[in-house]
Amino acid sequence: MRETYSSLLQTTKDFCVDDDSSTTSGLSATSTLLARLINHAIQFIFSKIKNYKTQPSPKTMKSVEDQIYYHYPPGFLSIESITMAIGDVDYPLTVVNSQQKWDELQQLDIASSEVPQYYFPRQSDFGIYPTPNEDDLVVTLVGNYLPQRMSVADYTTGTVAVVANSATVTGTDTVFTAAMVGRWFCEITDGLPTGNWYRISSYASATVIGLESVFEETSLSGASFVIAQSPELPEEVHEFIAFRAAATYYATIKRNPGQAQALLNYFWTGDFGNPNRKGKIEGGLAGVISEYKNTGRSNSQIVQIHGSGTNKTNEIWATTLSEA
Repeated sequence: MRETYSSLLQTTKDFCVDDDSSTTSGLSATSTLLARLINHAIQFIFSKIKNYKTQPSPKTMKSVEDQIYYHYPPGFLSIESITMAIGDVDYPLTVVNSQQKWDELQQLDIASSEVPQYYFPRQSDFGIYPTPNEDDLVVTLVGNYLPQRMSVADYTTGTVAVVANSATVTGTDTVFTAAMVGRWFCEITDGLPTGNWYRISSYASATVIGLESVFEETSLSGASFVIAQSPELPEEVHEFIAFRAAATYYATIKRNPGQAQALLNYFWTGDFGNPNRKGKIEGGLAGVISEYKNTGRSNSQIVQIHGSGTNKTNEIWATTLSEA
């Protein structure tokens, strides 16, 4: 089940409630800490599924005449491919990983009319060869990104109308913002998300936003809703994030290693009393990782990068959408 920033924060608070209290009101002073721990847990889980990747829509940038190196977009992790558009052709660039080879290329006298052929990835930027000879050539960068840190509370003000098979959401008494693009939208019934989640792809006004795909459920009118940040991780692991964050809280602030260990056991195995981290584990994060390794995830945004010595290109999630 998909979790949001607010739901994860509340769940973590619920896990951290004192034994002699039935409320979470006393945790208000630690909300900032728990929010950090949630983001740390997301980063930790992301590192543990390193055989898989998050590959969002390609990013585009413009060339600058006689400029060799270009910085990566924020949060960028690794390059999958780079193309440069000249006329009606998108030329794919071949990676050069050798500094010596790159230095040798820089010594060649190539006519300015030559199309780009290679790119050279560095820590915070990449080079293009031959050097672009004009401005505003579109460079399309496909790659993997770190999960975006979450800090924004769920938005539920107003009501919405959505027609089935339409991607337009029309609000009443709403204050939609451009910052909501990239977040997730879902109908709310009795205070809980119901139906499918849809990523927001565009902002038109304070009362109109667009979804990345059409609304596939019954048309809504005057409906409650939520717009939220949600972890860029498989939904199967969302429920374990709060357990990792709460375990760190108990191990440090509360100085309760027993409770911390129980929470970590559930995080890894789905069993509070199981301290095993190796062997066949069907629950928890370890179980999810094991399932992915055995079956792949051809229908997921988190997919296997490589298998036994071969690149499983048929399992790589991709899209043709570009972002400016």
